[in-house]
Amino acid sequence: AEYITVKAFLCAPLEDNADILQSSCAFVNPLTIIAMMEVIREGKHRTVVQTGAASACGRMLIRSCHAAGVRTINIVRKEIQREQLLKDGADVVLVSSDPSFEADLAKKCLEMGARCAFEAVGGNLGGMVVTAMCPGSTTYVYGCLSGETLKGVDPLDLVFKEKTVTGFFLRNIMDRKSFFGRYQMTSKLTDLIRGNLRTQIGKTFTIDEIFDALRHYETNSSDGKILLVSKSVSYTHLRAHETGRNLVCRLLLEKKK
Repeated sequence: AEYITVKAFLCAPLEDNADILQSSCAFVNPLTIIAMMEVIREGKHRTVVQTGAASACGRMLIRSCHAAGVRTINIVRKEIQREQLLKDGADVVLVSSDPSFEADLAKKCLEMGARCAFEAVGGNLGGMVVTAMCPGSTTYVYGCLSGETLKGVDPLDLVFKEKTVTGFFLRNIMDRKSFFGRYQMTSKLTDLIRGNLRTQIGKTFTIDEIFDALRHYETNSSDGKILLVSKSVSYTHLRAHETGRNLVCRLLLEKKK
């Protein structure tokens, strides 16, 4: 088919000179950041903590907060990622493997009055973030990169320090908005993907190079998005589905007749 019918709020108009590769990444991460910035503005937060800070979504949040005058405490896995995030405008970058990480995180949260966190890892790290946050804080969980449940959260912290842990899922946020509210979000995309919500593109592959793309992603997952660019090939479709905690790519390589 050459045409499909979709809901209007799932569309964003593109200008004639729009970058097609950036436009292909324009929905999930950029809309997630727009929703996060709404939370930050509504809560009048001046400091935000985030895990998974070196991801495409994490770097967008750093740039957006920097532009809005909001300080960020960013948690990464590797020392090599620190300089990259500081160039993006990060105020603090902590490496989770450092021996003093937990103490450093608690100190920075207290010094900077951190009461808003976006947590994408889970496991022990997620629990450390909740513990380090100031009284009255909210930790928004929007991922589980470790594949582990949130660990080490002290119920007494939630009771006496009135800390909150809640979910953050873009689809649910969009569903709660009116048609006009959804339109307001999507209408911002065209301009923002040129600036703070631009996506770092790591490498492009054609659909018939899918296995090379997957192998490249396994060893270069932090180097930017891996995009499949279509061209005339002898395959009809590519299907991906998610089962449990693992993303499984299933190729249906039916040759054209």
